[in-house]
Amino acid sequence: MEEALSKNLDLAQAFARLEQLQSVTRATASAQKPYLNIEGSAGRDTQPGFFGGTSRGNNYNLSLAAGYELDLWKKLSSRTAAARLDAAASLEDLRRYTSVSQPSSWTCTTWPLSSEPSLH
Repeated sequence: MEEALSKNLDLAQAFARLEQLQSVTRATASAQKPYLNIEGSAGRDTQPGFFGGTSRGNNYNLSLAAGYELDLWKKLSSRTAAARLDAAASLEDLRRYTSVSQPSSWTCTTWPLSSEPSLH
């Protein structure tokens, strides 16, 4: 398989495109889920005092943010559906390409595609 990909740039590009579209699908689907962001920091301050001494203090900050975007106009679900369809089309193109361009000396008849996009 590695040799086939290294000698056939069209096939390598097709696999790269499929991986890219699957990543886009995951990214668009994640926009439909709630998010949680936690940030924290700690620090120590030393400042010169008014009468020549020094003043030291510790600072601790913690912030929490959570959110969820309501999909009232189906914008997010439409983007996710479009990304899934793009990935499925790319997978089908890859299957067609490999079934047409396989030399007869190869013994395998199908490509082992480990991460097919789900259409549901």
